[in-house]
Amino acid sequence: MKRYLLIFINLFSNTFISFGQNQQIDSLLNILKNINTDTTQINTFLSLADIYCNQKPDSTIYYGMQAKKIAERIKDNKHLANAFLRLGWGSYLLGNFPEAINNYSMSLKISEELKDKEGISISIGKMGVVYRSQGNYPKALDYYLKALKIAEDSGNINLIATWVGNIGIFYDEQKDYSTALSYYFKALKMAEDLGNKKHIGAWLGNIGNVYMMQKDYSKTLEYYYRALKTADELGDKNGMAIWLGNIGMVYAEQGLAASELSVRKNLINQALEYSLKALKAAEDIGYKHLEANTLSIIGSLYTKKSETESGKNKNHALKMAEDYLLRALSLSKEIVALNTVKDSQQFLSELYSASGKYDKALEYYKNYVTVKDSIYNEENTKKQTRTEMNYEFEKKEALAKAEQEKKDAISIEQLRRKNQQRNAFMGGFGLTLLLAGSIFFSLQQNKKKNKIITIQKLEVEEKNRHITDSITYALRIQTAILPPDKMVKEYLKNSFVLYLPKDIVAGDFYWLEAIQFADETISKSANEKSLVVNTSDNQLILFAACDCTGHGVSGAMVSVVCHNALTRSVREYGLIQPAAILDKTADLVQENFEKSEEKIEDGMDISLCAYYPKRNKMQWAGANNSLWLIRNGQIIEYKADKHRIGKYDNKKFYTNYEIDLMKDDTIYLFSDGYHDQIANDGEMKLTRKGFKNILLSIQDKTMDGQRKELINLHKQWKGQIEQIDDICIIGVRV
Repeated sequence: MKRYLLIFINLFSNTFISFGQNQQIDSLLNILKNINTDTTQINTFLSLADIYCNQKPDSTIYYGMQAKKIAERIKDNKHLANAFLRLGWGSYLLGNFPEAINNYSMSLKISEELKDKEGISISIGKMGVVYRSQGNYPKALDYYLKALKIAEDSGNINLIATWVGNIGIFYDEQKDYSTALSYYFKALKMAEDLGNKKHIGAWLGNIGNVYMMQKDYSKTLEYYYRALKTADELGDKNGMAIWLGNIGMVYAEQGLAASELSVRKNLINQALEYSLKALKAAEDIGYKHLEANTLSIIGSLYTKKSETESGKNKNHALKMAEDYLLRALSLSKEIVALNTVKDSQQFLSELYSASGKYDKALEYYKNYVTVKDSIYNEENTKKQTRTEMNYEFEKKEALAKAEQEKKDAISIEQLRRKNQQRNAFMGGFGLTLLLAGSIFFSLQQNKKKNKIITIQKLEVEEKNRHITDSITYALRIQTAILPPDKMVKEYLKNSFVLYLPKDIVAGDFYWLEAIQFADETISKSANEKSLVVNTSDNQLILFAACDCTGHGVSGAMVSVVCHNALTRSVREYGLIQPAAILDKTADLVQENFEKSEEKIEDGMDISLCAYYPKRNKMQWAGANNSLWLIRNGQIIEYKADKHRIGKYDNKKFYTNYEIDLMKDDTIYLFSDGYHDQIANDGEMKLTRKGFKNILLSIQDKTMDGQRKELINLHKQWKGQIEQIDDICIIGVRV
């Protein structure tokens, strides 16, 4: 099954604490008409701002501004702080993150002057929400923990539940799902005890998110539908938009896992239906952050839909995917939502890979990695770990201090009552403290060492994970450029391809293009060097075994450039002669490498055939890689030109060979990886001669049988020795 490639909106609850009565809008507007006291007007405006936050965030800002004006006029700082909170929340929902931070900072400043612990906790926690949405995780966790500590000091259970749940979101986005669930269930229990339906719906949905990531679809749908029902009961359009979208993604995930095409197609269409409803809801309330996320999801779904379609429907799906993803990228950049920028870049890379636009795919993949690294860099990971450790240490230190103060008070009382034992007691007490200090110091030193080891281990694991993720995705792009097995068997019916990368990705690749001609003779092109074959037989099959400089990631990068040049030579320039194709491919690769300011010596060795199956004719050209033809138990070798495809000082042209084939001739194209393999003793290579002997010895087998035998002999030869290079062999029997 393919990897999961859709994002989730990890909803934090509307963490706003209700400061006024949650009355109907009409009733509140009626109050404004009939009661003109300043305090009543402020409270009414604040209540209206609360109601509109999940429907029309711009109205939240409007009513928050009205409350602010009155509070400033009458110098009511408590209500002024509350007005700034509404302005901050409205700005956040509209995607204006800098303005949201500014408003929350103003509210925080006023609350600190008033020594209002609840107001301080809300302001700090809200700032954490904004930083999390911007992808600044260390700062978000720092603010959440500060907000939680102040809420615990104030004893406000509602606030404690809010920040406990938001800390769960932090761990959710860090993929620490067990810790996230622990926080979510704590927050849900608190919300249920308080009867806070708004918070209940939010944490139900977030629990569903975690089960979705763990692919437990039945539990996912259970919690999503409970969250959607709660949002519907509350008239919470914001929540409805989110859970509609997430229910759609359950269908998408199941669709991607479905093996039957009709089932897959139906589930992806259902996912699109729900996601489009979610987008409409997000647009209606003007929630730009949610809108950008949903646009990105829809674009990715259309890419997956294209895989279930053909012809015009496939092209339409790809066009829709591009439209939605570019809109998502533009909007997420506008509101500085780095997570959505990252996801949109990744989805665009996948789209262009599916469309065959590999240059663009590589460009957006590089952008994705850059943004991803800026969010999840090593320093962020260190800061997150240190922040939580500091919080836990401060909390324990405060408890220890309180306990010590209690002990000191008892000690003083005992000293007052037992004055005659003072000197002996003080001596014993001093020794006890000295011993306790020594033990405490030793424990702290051990704890510090353990923490350092843990942090270093986490850093290495995270770095390895990022590297593996990047290489695995590079494999996805490289796999997309290889012709499918079905296509190879369709055009080269009696053949095999043996492709064994040394690492996850490879410098070797194989290539195939099938060309159907009209019943006429193609005139000779000026840049083609050999005779043009009469193509009344309608079909030409071009195939090649290619070996780019290096292996692993570096080789894979070169292979994408060379594959693109090879394909353009045929599709864009219309060339069919092998030598002419190699000449043009060399020019195109040269153009690419000349763009770099650094000197690039990389290139490609290749063996390229143009096979006319109905006429038993073949043309061939090679760069460093030869062609072997086995006929009647003898190997005929066609030697390649000794200059690779790549950057050159003096251009050299390639030689074109024309070959008449006979029934049961067997053709072999190959890179040097197989015959250069070191034996199990670590000293001897197989060599070209040894490879020839193997091929001659397996001529009585079918082509599929030859492939299996080559794999078995390779394993026996190398034994426990590591594979030293990529392997690519193509065998075709006439």
